[in-house]
Amino acid sequence: MKILFLLIISVASLFSAEIILRESASVKNRNITVGDIAVNSIELSDAVANLVVSKAAPSGYTVLVGRPQVSAILNKHGFNAKLSGAERVKVKTGARIIPPQVLTDIARKKVIESMPWKLEQIRLDINRMPDTLMVSDGEVSITAELPQNCDYRNSQIVELVVAEPGNIIRRFPLAVRIRIFEDVYVAKTKVARHELFSDDNIRIERREITEVKGAFFGANDTISGRIADKTILAGKIITDDYLMEPLLVRKGENVKIVSTINDAVVSVDGEALRDGALGVKVPVRNMLTGKRVTAYVVGESAVSMQRPKGGLL
Repeated sequence: MKILFLLIISVASLFSAEIILRESASVKNRNITVGDIAVNSIELSDAVANLVVSKAAPSGYTVLVGRPQVSAILNKHGFNAKLSGAERVKVKTGARIIPPQVLTDIARKKVIESMPWKLEQIRLDINRMPDTLMVSDGEVSITAELPQNCDYRNSQIVELVVAEPGNIIRRFPLAVRIRIFEDVYVAKTKVARHELFSDDNIRIERREITEVKGAFFGANDTISGRIADKTILAGKIITDDYLMEPLLVRKGENVKIVSTINDAVVSVDGEALRDGALGVKVPVRNMLTGKRVTAYVVGESAVSMQRPKGGLL
């Protein structure tokens, strides 16, 4: 190990070739090496040519590298070289322009690949076009990142990440708006409270549902025969809060009145005196005694004297 160390020192000290500096040079990487600024770089050993003498300027800008700076780096590494040529080298970092359209396309692609919607269901708008981006002429990647828990609707921020191998150069946000469209049921005419939905008063239309509150109904759903829980104006999207629970008991129809006595279940015939959905209290007439009582709707044409603990009977 000692012999090898002495050999390396010996090789470095023997280097005394002349290095001719350029008037100007250009680089693609973030570092400027001796080889970048030497006219006779092909004559230099890799050990000398790869020595970093300065950081490069930002893309499209120039930095000056002087002879003393280069000499100090060479001496630091044990290379005794003669310097000639320019006193100072103007080193420009190569640059290329990334137009705004490329940046927006990257953001669009990321959203489209990640969203749960089909492409024909959305409209994707860029709220503000990004500025032209200047990057290094070397290897650069631009990727897009979405926020955690992104719901892919309305305004979202897509972050564009500009990076070189192993180094993130810049991050900047891009505001996008995602609008979602579905084929949904809407009121064809005004639908009054307690009115039945039918083909006469509802229809399917393609509508924006980006900010719709509540569950809506599409072509695969059936709402004909359901009852409106509140008045719906013509053109309104029909959501679940507009619908009453299905009627299980109807006024004037026969029902079974169920009662539990000492773990025994007894039922008698009765008549519903009012419409009712699941869990609703309705008045019924006991056909055996003729008395009017109040019971809970627990199933199709079934009521219970006790509050139900489960679902349908």
